[in-house]
Amino acid sequence: MISGFDIICISTSDWDKPWGSRQQLMTRFSGQNRILFVGYQASLLHLFKYPGLFFKIFGRRIRKINGNITVYRPLLNLPFRYYSKGINRVNQVLLLLQLRRLAGKLEFSNVILWIFEPTAYMLVGKLRERMSIYHCIDSFKDEKCFPLRQDCIEKMETKLCERCDLIFASSLKLMSEKSDFAEKLHFMPSAVDEEFFNENIYSRPAVLFKTDKIAAPRIGFVGTLDHRIDYDLLDAIARERKEWSIILLGEQVGCRARRLKRKNIYVLGRRDNKLVPSYISLFDVCILPYKVNNFTRGISPSKVFEYLSLGKPVVSTDLPDLGPLADSGLLKIANNGRDFIRYIDSYLGHDSQDVKDSRIRFARLNTWDKRVEHISEILKEKIDA
Repeated sequence: MISGFDIICISTSDWDKPWGSRQQLMTRFSGQNRILFVGYQASLLHLFKYPGLFFKIFGRRIRKINGNITVYRPLLNLPFRYYSKGINRVNQVLLLLQLRRLAGKLEFSNVILWIFEPTAYMLVGKLRERMSIYHCIDSFKDEKCFPLRQDCIEKMETKLCERCDLIFASSLKLMSEKSDFAEKLHFMPSAVDEEFFNENIYSRPAVLFKTDKIAAPRIGFVGTLDHRIDYDLLDAIARERKEWSIILLGEQVGCRARRLKRKNIYVLGRRDNKLVPSYISLFDVCILPYKVNNFTRGISPSKVFEYLSLGKPVVSTDLPDLGPLADSGLLKIANNGRDFIRYIDSYLGHDSQDVKDSRIRFARLNTWDKRVEHISEILKEKIDA
C-alpha cells in the first residue's frame, strides 16, 4: 500500500451514507495515509426539498473519524451547478478556498487529490497536489434525462478527465465512455468487505428476521431503494408468488418503496452495515431488481460481490457488468419479469455446494483489500515514472 500521503477526497456522498466505494477505499488508505474526506456539496435548494437537513448542514462541519480521517462538510452551494458551468465555477472557487484553508490547518503537504465528483475539474492543479485522480463510479450525466444537464456535466467531466493524471472507472460502460483517455484509464469495479468472510459475523440467530412473521423462502435485496429500482418488477414477483417473502433492506429515497403494499413484501429500512451479512445469510435467493437504462448500465453493484461472498444464488436484471458472471455460472440474468420469477424458482431447493463454493472463491478474488493493492501498484508506478 502507498504510505505517507495526504489524500483529499472529493466525494459525491457524505461519510455516513450511502456506504460504498468512497468510504471503503479511504478507510483502508487511512491506515498509512492521512485523509480529508469532503462530503456531498449540498445547495440552498436542498434545504427546501429536505427540511431535515437544516440542523445537519448548520451543525459541526469538521469531525474526526479516527486518527487519520477528517471529514468536512462544505458550505452550501449555489443551486443548479449541474446546469450551468458558470454557477459550478463559482461553487468550485468557494470550495477551493475552503480546502486550501483546511489543508493548511491540517498541515497537508504530500497531497493526492482524489475526485469522485464529475464537475470538480477546477480543483485540479490548485492544491499543490503531487497527483490527481478522477474515480468515476456512475454515469452521472445519465442520472436525469434533461439535455441541458447532460450536456453540461459531460463537458465538465471531459475537462476533469483531461486534467487528471489517472482515471479509475468502475464499470464496462464507463470504461467505454472514457476510452479517449485510454493511456491513463484503469478498470476498478466494486468489491466486497473482507468481514463478509468472517462466519462469526453472520452466523447469528434468526431473531434478526423475527422468523415467525417473515416466512421462508426469503427473496432478498440489500441496497438503496431509489429511482434505480424496478418497483413494478418487485410488485409482479410478490403478486405471482404469494408464498415468497420479498425482503428489501436499505434506505428509502423517494416514496416509491412505500407504495409496495403487498403483504409478502417487507421493507425493513436501513440497517447497520455490520448487520448486513447476517441478513444476507438468511436470504434463500438474492436479487438485483434494477431498471435497465443508460444510468443503471453504468453501475457496478457492490451487492453482487457481497451476495456471492456468502455463496448465495443471485438473479439480476440485465446489467452489462454482470454478463461475464452469468456466463461463468455465478448468477442468472433475466430479461423480463417472467424469467426473473422462473430463475428464482430454479434456485429454490436446487442449489449445489459446488456452485456455492465457486461463488465464494470468486468473491475472495474481489475484496476491497485487493482493490487497494491494485490501486497502490498503479499509483506507485505513476509516481516513479
